[in-house]
Amino acid sequence: MTARARRPPPPSDGMSQGSRGPADDPTTMIASATPSTAPRVLLVDDDESVVHALTRLLGRAGWEVRSSERAFGVLNLVAEYRPHVIVLDVVMPGLDGGQLTELLRSDPELARTRVVLHSGMDPMELEQRARLVEADGFVSKGGRPADLLETLRQFAA
Repeated sequence: MTARARRPPPPSDGMSQGSRGPADDPTTMIASATPSTAPRVLLVDDDESVVHALTRLLGRAGWEVRSSERAFGVLNLVAEYRPHVIVLDVVMPGLDGGQLTELLRSDPELARTRVVLHSGMDPMELEQRARLVEADGFVSKGGRPADLLETLRQFAA
């Protein structure tokens, strides 16, 4: 598994959780540690099985997890939830993870949000894509869970 990360300055401390939104909101939340102290991660992947597996993995590792199976509406979720890091699938219908990262970077209030691209594409191609869109890191899908956890731990502070 390939995993790389840059260490950008920490985002502003918007700790409020807010409401989950309307009943048709495709996000879920699982908190395995005290919400006020657990690092927050937002998973965005159109593959339900990936979302489920990563939610379990990260929840067991002490992360507070929210997820979405579509990229549309994620900017509002990021503004509300203020995750320490977002794990974005690169290949999604409509709006892909690279495009979503570019949108985050163009918003002054969300630009410092840490982003890790997560994909099954060729690791060299994934690294190039991460650099192009100014993602903070990247992790190949299907690799060792410990690699993903280590990459995300860099952003937990």
